[in-house]
Amino acid sequence: MPTVKKGLCAALLMLMAVFCCLPAPAEDTETLPPNMRVVNCRQDVSLREKPSTKAKRLKRVPLGAEVLAWLDGGSDDAEASRFLYCEYQGQEGYILAEYLAPIAERYDTSLGFSVDYNPYRLRPAETETALRLDWIGLGGVPAYLELTTPGSFSEDPLAYMEAHTDYTDTYTAPSGVTVTGGTRASEDFSRSLGFYIITLGNRTFLAQTSCPIEWDEIADADFQAVLHSLSFSE
Repeated sequence: MPTVKKGLCAALLMLMAVFCCLPAPAEDTETLPPNMRVVNCRQDVSLREKPSTKAKRLKRVPLGAEVLAWLDGGSDDAEASRFLYCEYQGQEGYILAEYLAPIAERYDTSLGFSVDYNPYRLRPAETETALRLDWIGLGGVPAYLELTTPGSFSEDPLAYMEAHTDYTDTYTAPSGVTVTGGTRASEDFSRSLGFYIITLGNRTFLAQTSCPIEWDEIADADFQAVLHSLSFSE
């Protein structure tokens, strides 16, 4: 083989070796911020593989640690219903709800009630008739939750919700908030819209959510996580 061709082959082999050794491009690993904090324990709690106290422990989560928690929509199993699905340091599993409390700050509205909200997840603001909570979500993508009191809503909230959803589910958050509702796509299929009735004691709200359509598969779970970031008081 001529010397020039040998040199070119050697150079190509060296370049291939270099590219093979380069690290792969980092994947986008953006995650939702934490919305719950570990409480009511001496040292740590268990993140378990399944919603059972007998399930394999995946990780110890220390007192005061912040986790992202989802409400799975309830369970018919008494023990499983005591757990929340959580993520801590990239590991997902289940933690007993009694050891978790919302990370919250108080916001006094002019609408006759106050809200304890999670500053990692929500930014509160008011309109004339509703409390609007902007979600702090993936990559700063705009999404919001708007709570409207029935007295300031011109239509029957339940009929409005049923007319604007493709399906409805009912579940109860550990805080006692009862939720009935579901989602549908916007007319141009650019956004996932949620319509829910939220009941807490004698108080009822119409909740409307909006987030990009690519969130459609996790819109409900993310909304439920937002519910864990809220509690209401007079």
